[in-house]
Amino acid sequence: MEPDEVLPLGSGPLHEADLLTGLPSARAWPRLLAERMRANPDRTWVAMLRIDDFAGYSTLYGEVASDLLLVDTAAAWDAVLRAGDVLTRFEGADFGCVVRAAEMTSAFQAIGRMRAALTGDQTCSVALTQPTAGESAHAVVARLRDGIDEAGVRGASRIAVLLPAALAA
Repeated sequence: MEPDEVLPLGSGPLHEADLLTGLPSARAWPRLLAERMRANPDRTWVAMLRIDDFAGYSTLYGEVASDLLLVDTAAAWDAVLRAGDVLTRFEGADFGCVVRAAEMTSAFQAIGRMRAALTGDQTCSVALTQPTAGESAHAVVARLRDGIDEAGVRGASRIAVLLPAALAA
């Protein structure tokens, strides 16, 4: 970029990073997911993870402690992922993860490592799915949000495994 060149507001690589955690943000998600799906369509599993009762934690310990929990969680989760797996922060206590795995058991193992890496007595709920060919990142996120909301209704520390969109119809 030339010194006098101006990027439109909300564009460029810095805008794709979550300012608190340094992870890719929800804005980067469609591109990152599409890249992984193109590279390994049969080996792509996608999860949404939500720190359970984050609002209660925030009320009890305050905003600074809540921010530190998000930063520490992001670092711990990123550390247990393998090269090629991608962790993003959507908003609040919601994170997205693209995991390379040939089968669901391998994806479960990756999610298990992430859940075990949570600090203190924190728990998280998870929605896990395998996107279908041609499914948009927006559609995948919508399914994951529905799944994690349903898991949250059932209690803390739940995992919802979602059928691929083609099978669920």
